[in-house]
Amino acid sequence: MYEFISKLIIAVGFDKIKNRLLLDLVILRMVEPSSKLRSISLLDEYFGIKHRRQSYYQSAPQWLSLKPKPKLLPLHLPHKYYSFNFDLLFYDVTTLYFESFEEDKLRKNGFSKDNKFQQPQILVALMVSKEGFPIAYEVFAGNTFEGHTIVPVVKDFISKNKVKELTVVADAAMISTENTRGFKGKRDKLHCRSKIRQFT
Repeated sequence: MYEFISKLIIAVGFDKIKNRLLLDLVILRMVEPSSKLRSISLLDEYFGIKHRRQSYYQSAPQWLSLKPKPKLLPLHLPHKYYSFNFDLLFYDVTTLYFESFEEDKLRKNGFSKDNKFQQPQILVALMVSKEGFPIAYEVFAGNTFEGHTIVPVVKDFISKNKVKELTVVADAAMISTENTRGFKGKRDKLHCRSKIRQFT
């Protein structure tokens, strides 16, 4: 199982991250989801792979800086083998709450899709292809209005992937005069039809 998933990681391109502990934790997450520290124990128990707990505490704070790279790496695989393109994408957001009542800079009380209005949450934005393949995501503070997320997420995706034309389907909360203006410029145009937005 470990060897099989490792080959998939290489095929997708995640091996370029060059962080063995992080990739081993990802593999264990697929096999048996558990806490990070228990995962370290299970890696040894299941596969004979040893990592020190101290290594986790030392390296985990640096993983956030790796975020841009893993977001782009998986896109080369569908491009190469499935003629994948960005002609039609679907965009939506959801909230994830925490079993806590203390807020911080990211975890904020806001409109909860889980009806947990007294508990802090984060807002997760996701874009997927017409095949359901996730191609972009972003995390926002829990008190962010979902209509304020689509412009920065889509513009960032267009910029990083050099996309010339795509259609994004989103719900009514994303469609506003402010968002329409947000895509108007020399390089960005917005064509409106009902709940479908086309960015060229």
